[in-house]
Amino acid sequence: MDSTKIMKEDFISQFSHEFKTPITSINGFANLLLTKKLDKEKQVEYLKIIAEESKRLTQLSSQIMNLTNLENTKIITNQRMGEIDEELRKSIISLLPLMENKKLNYKLDLQKVTYHTDPELLKEVWLNLLNNSIKFAPIGGTVYVSCKEKEGQPEIVIGNDGPEIAEADRKKIFDKFYQGDTTEKHAGLGLGLAIVRQVLILIGGKIDIKSSYQNVAGTFFEITL
Repeated sequence: MDSTKIMKEDFISQFSHEFKTPITSINGFANLLLTKKLDKEKQVEYLKIIAEESKRLTQLSSQIMNLTNLENTKIITNQRMGEIDEELRKSIISLLPLMENKKLNYKLDLQKVTYHTDPELLKEVWLNLLNNSIKFAPIGGTVYVSCKEKEGQPEIVIGNDGPEIAEADRKKIFDKFYQGDTTEKHAGLGLGLAIVRQVLILIGGKIDIKSSYQNVAGTFFEITL
């Protein structure tokens, strides 16, 4: 069996599993609501689970479509000059409620950097990496974001002072549906970093994982455009 066929079958298997889990949960709790006499508190609890799993399905469908579109894109057409520092700032502002929920701090070092590409594509990179950093940051921890030019190229760092990514996970973390061994596993879809990689392939960027930033230990993603 050739490697392409193996990858395709593996993707279909993972895809089916990711969809089956929330569907099973929705079906199970819906049947309980229909067949059991439950008090108001239990009804609300089960309805919340159904709503959360429905949202998960919507997000999964959206991200699958997004990733598929990116994989089928060969030419970037909507290119223009954009200010990376401003786009990063806007992305951070949009995610402030998530940061406040975990009592996170943030440290920014955003120098003015412009780049000619599709800003909407790059926004996918910033939002996914920021979401990832917020998700795995410890309660009360800090999210770090920097942007500067290094040797004429934009260099962006996004990360947190949480646990480092295991060496074994580093090789697979950008694969579709891969989530690693984490207690936060249930909260993710395993597609965000796959989208990041695909965007960077399209625009000619690269990404590295670092274990420290400005003498702070943690997990940091370094993007060079």
